[in-house]
Amino acid sequence: MAYECKNDSDQKLCMNELKTKFNNNGYKYVTFEDLNNSQKKRVQLNCQNIKKRGLISYNNCLIDQKEIALTGQLTQNKRAQIPTSNIEELFQSFFYIGVFDINKKSLGGGSGVAVSKNVIATNCHVAGTPDVRYILVYSVSANRKKSIKPIYKASLIKSNQNADTCLIKIKKNNLKPVKIRSFKKLKFGEFVRAIGNPIGIFGHTSTGEINNIDEKFTYDKYFANNKVIIHDAVIGSGSSGGPLFDFKGNLIGLNTLGFTTGEGQLVGGAINLAVSADYILDLLD
Repeated sequence: MAYECKNDSDQKLCMNELKTKFNNNGYKYVTFEDLNNSQKKRVQLNCQNIKKRGLISYNNCLIDQKEIALTGQLTQNKRAQIPTSNIEELFQSFFYIGVFDINKKSLGGGSGVAVSKNVIATNCHVAGTPDVRYILVYSVSANRKKSIKPIYKASLIKSNQNADTCLIKIKKNNLKPVKIRSFKKLKFGEFVRAIGNPIGIFGHTSTGEINNIDEKFTYDKYFANNKVIIHDAVIGSGSSGGPLFDFKGNLIGLNTLGFTTGEGQLVGGAINLAVSADYILDLLD
């Protein structure tokens, strides 16, 4: 708590708020009465780098490492929650989606991720609205240059409007699809990485953690009893349809909605919503 509140103007108040949030969410502090001093020190050392992610993440790390210690398999390795995915490889599956009306006038754009060799997943509010007649897919490099180029024409093939999940298809079979992880396997406090194209920043990436998981999330016109991941990785206008990855680079959701402080502004540490990648699997099936 001291680490998380070290830059707060009122550290005591900050720590009290953390305690209240921790208890209200049903968490319990990990204890070490089952471990010897050597095991306890090793557990704490293995989770040292997780402290900066906050009380919940740090406590979850201690719980995981304690369980490993009790099996006699504890070693001084980085915790699995530290990302092991190669961000350069993730960008090979990531795209900017430009949409146009019947007169080829731009209607805006969003983000997308390859889920098969010729299919890209995105939000329906990006590529599946009635006004969209033309869809262009742009490559975005991991060095996030401002210049991007259209490489494919695409067409809408399948949609789940209720879950804001749409699939668009290209003619070539040369995409690099990502692996998809089931919603039911997700845990609170897990590391996540978002990639998107917010406010004209092509290939913006940010990290955070899962703050909540809801199987029947309902909000306004966007969600109606949907599987939704609530996280705090920074997203913004243009991130819609962009991938949310776990620490191994598995796709767990499509970023769909973020609560901003102003029109299209990026928000960190706020409430951002991603619809589960389970809906992509349903459409692919």
